[in-house]
Amino acid sequence: MQIFFIESVEEFLKSNSIPFQRNLNTITFASPHLPKLILVPLNDAATDAARQTRPDKNCTSNELSSGVIKCNNKFSSSSESQSLKSNCRCDNLESDDSSAGSVIYLYEDRWRCSPQITGKRLLAHLGHFQRIHARLCKVVTVGNCKRFSMPPTQFKEKVRTFLNKYHPYGYLKCDFPYALLYKESIVAAGSFSTTRKGAFEWTRHATLPEVRIPGGMGKALEAFVQNRKKEGTLCFEVMSYSDNEWSNGEVYKTLGFKEEAGLPPITYHIDPTTFQRLNSRQWAKDKQTKPEAIIKHKGCSSIEGKIRNDDNEFITIKNRGSRKWKKYYNFTL
Repeated sequence: MQIFFIESVEEFLKSNSIPFQRNLNTITFASPHLPKLILVPLNDAATDAARQTRPDKNCTSNELSSGVIKCNNKFSSSSESQSLKSNCRCDNLESDDSSAGSVIYLYEDRWRCSPQITGKRLLAHLGHFQRIHARLCKVVTVGNCKRFSMPPTQFKEKVRTFLNKYHPYGYLKCDFPYALLYKESIVAAGSFSTTRKGAFEWTRHATLPEVRIPGGMGKALEAFVQNRKKEGTLCFEVMSYSDNEWSNGEVYKTLGFKEEAGLPPITYHIDPTTFQRLNSRQWAKDKQTKPEAIIKHKGCSSIEGKIRNDDNEFITIKNRGSRKWKKYYNFTL
C-alpha cells in the first residue's frame, strides 16, 4: 500500500514523538519557538501554479509564488487535494538560522528524493539535533589542507561529495572550497567563488542534517576573509543567497550582511520516478544524455530503462525564490 506524502510526514513526526496539529497542508507545533511547516504536495500545488499564467484578480502576489506548472502524474491521495493557501514568508536551510517565527515549505519532491536527509534536517529545525560549538571546529581550506593529511585534490573531492549529499542543490564549481572539521570528521562544508565583477559569492554552505553548529558560518566566513586579506585583497564584497523554502536568512543579518533585491522563483523539472530536481539548463542538457548521467546528479536512485524525454512525463515546478545578501569589507581605512 502506497504511503502518500502528507500521511508519511505525519507518521514521521509521530514516530519521533513530536506533537503537532494539521489543518489541510499546514502543520503547527506546540512551542511558539518552532517553525510552521507547510507541506507542498505536487498535485496540490498545481492549482496555485496555474494561476501564475492565468492570474485571478482576487489572488495576491504571495499566493502566486509557488508550485507546479503542470502535472500529469498523481502522487497524493484525494484526501490531500486541498489548495495550498498560505501567507508566504521567506525561509531557508541555513544551519545557524533561528527557527522562531519562521516557516518551512516542505515540497513533496524533496521528501521523496531524499527522505532520510530531509527528515533529519526537519528534526533539526524542530529542536532535535546534536550541537557542536564552532570553537571546537577547525576550518580547512586548500591552503592548509595538507596539515590535516589531505592533499588538495583529495580535499576538493571530499567537499564535492559532502555538498552533493547534504546541500539541497548539490555541489557547484567553485574557487575556494572549505570544510569544518570536528574530531577529524567533516561536519560542514561550503564554497566561495569569484564573480565576473571581481566580488566574491558565498555559493554553498551545508552541515550534517542532524547537526547544528552555532557560529559555524561565521567562523567559515572569517577564515575566508582573512585569507583574502593575507593575499592583499583589502577592499571587496561578499554576496550570498538564502533559499526561501527553509530559511528567512536571519543568519546573514547576524553576520552583518545587508539584504538586497532577491531572486524570483526558479523553474525546476522533476522526474516522477526519482523526484530529482533539474534546473532549466540541466534539463535542456540532460535530455540529450544517458539516464545514468542524469540520475548521478544529487545521488538519487537510478531509473530503469530509457529516460523519458517527453516533457509531459516530467513535472515542472517553481521554487520559492531567494533573498540576496551583501557585506562590504575595507581594510584600507
